[in-house]
Amino acid sequence: MRLEVVLSKLRFLAKFVVKFDLLVHLLRSIYIQVQLYAPSANVNLYYKEYLLEQSKTISTKLYVEEQNKILDNLRLLRARFIDDNRLVRIGPNSEGGYVIYNNIQEIDTIISIGVAKDTSFEEHFSTLTFGKPNIHLFDHTDQPLRKLPNNFHFHSQGLGPKTDEFSNILMLSEIINLYIVPGTKNILKIDIDGSEYSCLSVCSSIEYENFDQIIFEFHDLTDYAMLSGELNKILKDISENFFVVHLHPNNFEPWSVLNGFALPSVLEVTYLNLKYATLIEDKVKVFPTKLDFPNDTSREMFLGSFIY
Repeated sequence: MRLEVVLSKLRFLAKFVVKFDLLVHLLRSIYIQVQLYAPSANVNLYYKEYLLEQSKTISTKLYVEEQNKILDNLRLLRARFIDDNRLVRIGPNSEGGYVIYNNIQEIDTIISIGVAKDTSFEEHFSTLTFGKPNIHLFDHTDQPLRKLPNNFHFHSQGLGPKTDEFSNILMLSEIINLYIVPGTKNILKIDIDGSEYSCLSVCSSIEYENFDQIIFEFHDLTDYAMLSGELNKILKDISENFFVVHLHPNNFEPWSVLNGFALPSVLEVTYLNLKYATLIEDKVKVFPTKLDFPNDTSREMFLGSFIY
C-alpha cells in the first residue's frame, strides 16, 4: 500500500478521534509513553545492564552508583493517582499557576516563600475562599507589584539554612513558630530559584507535619542536585508524611540528560499529607493532565507517567 494511501486513512481516523476527549487523552498518553518514558527509562536500563556485564572498571562503577542515586530521587518523586475532579488549578493558565488538592475552603494559613512580584496564585486562592486564609508572603529580594488585601502579610525576609536577622533570613522552623497555629490546616509554597537545597536540607519531617499540602519548585535538576545527597534527604524527609499528587515541568528551562535520564531542569511538585491517603487509587497518572498549562505558552513538556 502506498504511503499516501496510509496517511489518508490516518487523517480519517484523526478526524474521528478528535470528536472524543477520552480517545484523544488515551492516544496522547500512548504517544507520551513511546516518545519519552520508554526511551529515557528502558534505554537507560539497557545500558546499565550492558555496562555491568561488559566492564568492571572504576569509571563504570561510578557511573552505576550515580545512576542509582538518580533513581532513588526519581522513585521518591513518583506521583500517586488521585482523580482530577479532586484537584484544582489555582493561579493563571501559565507561569504562576499550580495544581493542588481541592480542600481550599478548609485552609487557615498559606506560607508562600519566594514570591518576588508574582502573587497571582495567592490572590486567586483568596478570591475563591472569600478573604480566607491568612496569607504570609516572604521575599528579601523583591516585593509584590500591587497593594494586597487585608488577609495578606508581606515579609521582606527570605528562607535560609540558619536564621540571620541582620540579613533578613529565617529558617523554616522559625517561620512556622511565628505564623502557624498548631492543629490548623495550612499550605507551604516554596519557589526560591535553586536555594531550596541548602535551605531545606537542614529541615526534618517535623517541620513539614504542620502542613496539609506543600508546593515545591525544584530547580537545577542536574548533576549537583541529583547526586549531592541534599535533594535525596529533602525528598525522604517529606515522604515520611506526604505523597506526590501532581508533577509539572516548568518549560522556561530546557530538558537535561543526566546519565541517560531525560529530566526537566525545573519541576513543580505538589505534595499531600498522608492523612488523605485513602484518596489514592491504584492507577497510573500521565502528565500533563487536563488541569495543566505550559508556563511558556508556546509549547509544553510531556513527563509521561514519570515512573522509574
